[in-house]
Amino acid sequence: MGFFNFGKRKTPGHVYFGRTPSGKIYTGSTTRSVRARVGEHIHEVNKPNSKTWVGKQGGFRLMGSIPSNNPRKAEKTIKGYSSNQKRYLARQGARRYKSRYYY
Repeated sequence: MGFFNFGKRKTPGHVYFGRTPSGKIYTGSTTRSVRARVGEHIHEVNKPNSKTWVGKQGGFRLMGSIPSNNPRKAEKTIKGYSSNQKRYLARQGARRYKSRYYY
């Protein structure tokens, strides 16, 4: 009975990059819209006693995002990259997104 695949289904989404006021790079992934996820981060920053990593940093600014068929796996891989590699990916992702959808 090998007709059914009961494995986990991968949901496409985005890997996004943000910068804190101290210059640290945050890498995250979402299967929802990037705008909604960034809004949640900003909400955490505005909380007086935030417990999350982003909330404790005192600010969050989106640098860019890249689409992915498996965003959780891509996030794990990208978290092992250097800060310079992450900045490059964020810039390229933002350029690709803008050129694809806005021009």
